Amino acid sequence: MNDLKGMATVYGLNGTVSYSGVAAPAGWLPQSTDLTHDWEEDIIADPVTNAVKSVAITQEAFNVVIELVVQATDTKAHAKDAIKLPTPWSKVTLAGFDQAASGGVTNGDYNYQKGGKIAYLPKGFVKMTLPLKRYTDSGADATTLSTSAP
Repeated sequence: MNDLKGMATVYGLNGTVSYSGVAAPAGWLPQSTDLTHDWEEDIIADPVTNAVKSVAITQEAFNVVIELVVQATDTKAHAKDAIKLPTPWSKVTLAGFDQAASGGVTNGDYNYQKGGKIAYLPKGFVKMTLPLKRYTDSGADATTLSTSAP
């Protein structure tokens, strides 16, 4: 048993990652997450003094990069079936992360972004990196951003 003295510290990473087309997402082991809050700024300045008069914030979004080790709860073959990146802009759901209420990883639906990676590590583990984005004006359901073109 660990005994913590001093200030309370958040330790560990809980939560699940899921998306369609993967055999065993429940067995994945999240390793790290990185959340950034992003937006575009349109600055309106006085043409004479160049003093900032207002700022318009657009395209507000949360960007999450999550790294996880691929595993399955039953067989190695099932784990190998889970080594698959999502399709571009598909919905990826984050759930059960403890940090959601404190500004860390935000639970909910995101869209998969370009730049995902699969890495085969020296000790035989397979690690996947998933870059995700959720625009704040898309509401809780990111599928509104991932409809297919005809």
